Amino acid sequence: MDNKHLGRLIDKFYAGTISDSEKKELDIWYRSFEDDEGFVQTLSEEEKVGLEAELLKRIDDEIVVPKHAETSESVWQGLVPYVTEIKVAAALSLAVLVAAIAYVFLHQGTVVHSTSYGEIKAVVLPDRSRVVLNGNSILSYKAEWNGKTPREVTLEGEAFFSVNQTQDKQKFLVHTGGDMYVEVIGTEFTVAKRIHSTRVVLNSGKINIGKKGANETVAMLPGEMVSIDKNSSGYSKTKVNPEVYSSWKVGKLTLDRTSLQELLTMIEDTYGVRLHVVEKDLLDKRISGRIPADNIDTLIQDIAAIYKVELKNYAVP
Repeated sequence: MDNKHLGRLIDKFYAGTISDSEKKELDIWYRSFEDDEGFVQTLSEEEKVGLEAELLKRIDDEIVVPKHAETSESVWQGLVPYVTEIKVAAALSLAVLVAAIAYVFLHQGTVVHSTSYGEIKAVVLPDRSRVVLNGNSILSYKAEWNGKTPREVTLEGEAFFSVNQTQDKQKFLVHTGGDMYVEVIGTEFTVAKRIHSTRVVLNSGKINIGKKGANETVAMLPGEMVSIDKNSSGYSKTKVNPEVYSSWKVGKLTLDRTSLQELLTMIEDTYGVRLHVVEKDLLDKRISGRIPADNIDTLIQDIAAIYKVELKNYAVP
């Protein structure tokens, strides 16, 4: 298992959003230590106690609570996430010990924010830029930004960004995994990196979409969406209503000739609920309007009523 994927699994483990299949992956990774005479297995009980004490100190030192998250204004003040103190049992099991060691060494000086299914969370970055995370998402970045190098964050999931422009027009980069990135100076936009595809929708300002190793970038103007399918290497650019892709941050879903299939995919990605339609021919039915999205049960009822379909609800495995 590569370090990046391992780090993501451990992030989700600590955030309580890890799935059963991902838990199995983490368990298989841990059990691989039992097959070989690794570092931890060579330690005496006394040495393990010493390592545990050092590890706890490293966790305190390295998992950073950003001071800038303590103050915020207006509606953001109620949304800025708080950091829960992690209490570790006096005697760590070997599995937790190994996972914690991996966490510390993979995330030194890194701040990680994550959301569970259906949760929305607001984050204030070191430069006072603001991010709203949609459900089932992870945002990570270095705790300290020095003002000399580009401001960089990594996103897995979906988020709305409101990026401040610095006096020296310092670049802001959003990495979405793989080789795609968004290059910004100051603007508002939404990025969604999901299983099926990645998309970027620009609300205001101007941004560039690029790929690592490629010289050319795709410039975007307000009201444009650039998307890339996981099975495709190219981009597609279309004109859209940005509100359709960012209204979730205020607990609403804006539909603009949105098909039932598109809506069901969004619900599975964001809420972890898989809905099956009995009348398959209705999947292409398109509706416009606005519906509340802060309660998944109410949302499902509204969708069934609006699209006039029978829905069967299954939790995503």
